[in-house]
Amino acid sequence: MRLAFKQLLAIHHKFENAVLLSDSQAAIQSISSFELPLTLEISHCQELLRTLTLKGKRIVLQWVPGHCGVWGNEADFLAKKTRTALKSWRRVSPSSIPDKPRRDAVAAFRLTSGHDCLAAHLHRLGISAEPFCPLCDSGEVMERDHLLRCGALQGLIEVSRYWEVRVLLGQ
Repeated sequence: MRLAFKQLLAIHHKFENAVLLSDSQAAIQSISSFELPLTLEISHCQELLRTLTLKGKRIVLQWVPGHCGVWGNEADFLAKKTRTALKSWRRVSPSSIPDKPRRDAVAAFRLTSGHDCLAAHLHRLGISAEPFCPLCDSGEVMERDHLLRCGALQGLIEVSRYWEVRVLLGQ
């Protein structure tokens, strides 16, 4: 709602009255309350509303039920978008998912996400003193790309290199 108030303030010279629709009764009640605001967000909204009122604007906060087709209600839009995404996800056939051994899938995921046993990641976590490869003398940071160049891992495919690193590092 704060964004709506800010937008109204930016164009205050173009209107006299405005109605803000929200499906959050709690937000409307908190902003409309004369009690001390519970959060900084509510306080900001109250201040913006006060500023608009001092400029002679009449602002009405109106509750609309959520998820019932009211135009402009983002909750309805997002709910529909989620339902559509779930339907398309359900249409994914098992045959479209590559049939990889779990061991390869685990290695590929860990290398892709960067959450792996390599020195660079362990260094970021404070587990390893240095991010450099302890298996070769290259002085390179030990990340996914380094596995392809590491002299200690020559002749292995990428996912096999991941598991070999774990063995060589004693993990």
